[in-house]
Amino acid sequence: MNKLILAVLGTLYKMPESEVAELLKKSDGTDGFDEDKALKLILDKDKERVASLKAEGNTKWDDAIKKATKEVWGKVEKDLKAKFDIESDLQGEELLTHVAETLPEKYKGKGKKAEELTEDDIKKHPVYIKAEKAFKQQLADKDTEHQNAIKAKETEYSHKEVFGKVSEKALTSFKKIGEAILPADAEKAQKMIQRLLIDELGNYSYQVDEKGNFIVLNKDGKRAEDDHGHAVELDSLIEKIAKSNFEFKAAQNRQSPANGGGQQQQQPGGGQAAKKYTGKAPSSQQEYLGLLTGSDLSTEEKLDVKAQYGEQFS
Repeated sequence: MNKLILAVLGTLYKMPESEVAELLKKSDGTDGFDEDKALKLILDKDKERVASLKAEGNTKWDDAIKKATKEVWGKVEKDLKAKFDIESDLQGEELLTHVAETLPEKYKGKGKKAEELTEDDIKKHPVYIKAEKAFKQQLADKDTEHQNAIKAKETEYSHKEVFGKVSEKALTSFKKIGEAILPADAEKAQKMIQRLLIDELGNYSYQVDEKGNFIVLNKDGKRAEDDHGHAVELDSLIEKIAKSNFEFKAAQNRQSPANGGGQQQQQPGGGQAAKKYTGKAPSSQQEYLGLLTGSDLSTEEKLDVKAQYGEQFS
């Protein structure tokens, strides 16, 4: 077995060469390695690598958040203890409760008669300070709420605009994939494309980079990736959805002029005739469309269904 291949795979995936050799050896026991097994091993290990990297990234992010939160709380606690002369190991909510309970004690004996209070005295009073702070916070919250509403509308408009361009590209790419088997009626055909292609593309979000290329995103806003950590390309996504939901006519073989020209014809006693649909005739448009879009019939049978009943349900 190729020692270079064993060494490379063993190093990449941290496996002993003997274990790699055992996984790749041919089933019939002959020398060499099984290429299909090698490819499967590489793909499986690459999926594990990508999954591990994502999990490690999430853990590091959570640790960073915890560290930052602890640092912020530490500063707040230090400032509170210095401001109110507190000598205690209390932390977090326990420290805040202690401050709230002991604060009134610090103002006993310092009061003035109502007629002696000045505007400055009132503004220094804890009750006034608390009320003023709450009022300012309410104003800030309302302003934030207003700004968020504006941004949400702007984002919604941007998403609709981008998805409109994605839909246009999808319709163009759909035609390039091949000739799909659709109802003869143009309006019904368009509804089918809308439901089985455009609406399914709406399960993703999209952005446009500085070069005008589309970036496919999951609903959570993260870049859509395949099992190997590669970005999902819009053209590939369109083709995948189209081929999973539509049947396309097979390319027809044609003879050269020297052999008689024109489309190949079934000759008596030679070749095999196109397969015909012999099932129950559809009794409604829904049954007709179900025959065209289902997976039970071959492409040739669906073409025959369209030829027999297309005019009736157009």
